Amino acid sequence: MVTWRHQARTRRCSRRAGAMRICSNSRLQAIDDGTAAAATRGPDTAGDHAGSRVRIIMRRITKPLVLLPILLAAAPAPVPLPGLWEHTVVYVVDEVNGSALIADQAQSMLPSPPPYRMCHTASDFADPRSFLLASKAVQCRFSRYEMASGTVTAAGECKDSRYPALRVDGSGRYDANGYDFNFSGQAQSAEVMINFRGRDSGRRIGSCPAGGAGR
Repeated sequence: MVTWRHQARTRRCSRRAGAMRICSNSRLQAIDDGTAAAATRGPDTAGDHAGSRVRIIMRRITKPLVLLPILLAAAPAPVPLPGLWEHTVVYVVDEVNGSALIADQAQSMLPSPPPYRMCHTASDFADPRSFLLASKAVQCRFSRYEMASGTVTAAGECKDSRYPALRVDGSGRYDANGYDFNFSGQAQSAEVMINFRGRDSGRRIGSCPAGGAGR
């Protein structure tokens, strides 16, 4: 029979008839009539408890990790907020009739429109194509357009007074307070073919002024 005794830190020795003499400084002491081997049970039991705790912790961690992709997929996409927005479109000419040598000198052939500000309502953002790559001089019609989960891709044709056909293709990102759309394309007029790239960006400045609407 094994007896577990909780003892103080002081060194104690006990001796019983027919039993071995046991001295220990530990708090927990096992005494057996013929052996002290049973004293090793304590550490084994502690190890089992530690292993159980690790398994419980791992189960608690693993479950949220498994659910994370589902939660992310269910998260609503950001929606641009109504208000006063500033839009900026910049064009960069890469080639003119297949030549890059005169691209710098030909930049004036495709000038960037000045930035403009416009008040947008919630209904305007129901179809953001109404302002993407738009200005007072340029109107675009997109044959391909996708806008979801913070990403936008678009391709189509634009036109202004000098270039009846500007083909564009690009992609970008957006959130509640801004968007950034990078694109490339071609513009043709008479015997001139221009390869270009550009950037259309917008940012929400704040609320619309009283009675403010349009550009």
